[in-house]
Amino acid sequence: MDIQHTGPDPRRSYIFVGVGVLVTALLGAFVSARVAAFAVAAVCAAAGTWRLLGPAASRAAGIAVRGRVLDVTMYYALAAGIAFLAATLPDLG
Repeated sequence: MDIQHTGPDPRRSYIFVGVGVLVTALLGAFVSARVAAFAVAAVCAAAGTWRLLGPAASRAAGIAVRGRVLDVTMYYALAAGIAFLAATLPDLG
């Protein structure tokens, strides 16, 4: 069964998240875990904004299609939680 993806091309979002993960890993390895945690929060917030402003898809490219409001809420809540922990944990480095 071959289900065709309809909607925006997902490759840009895959590249964006992949670069974000790579930058975060490098920051964690060479700068500090706190800076890396803030980078993860920034990637989550940017992904939420991307999902909020991007065009809608009728079929997913490899994942189930969820509601836009749910996705944006989850991204922003995750970003806020990670940023809060990064800012308040004393021994994060």
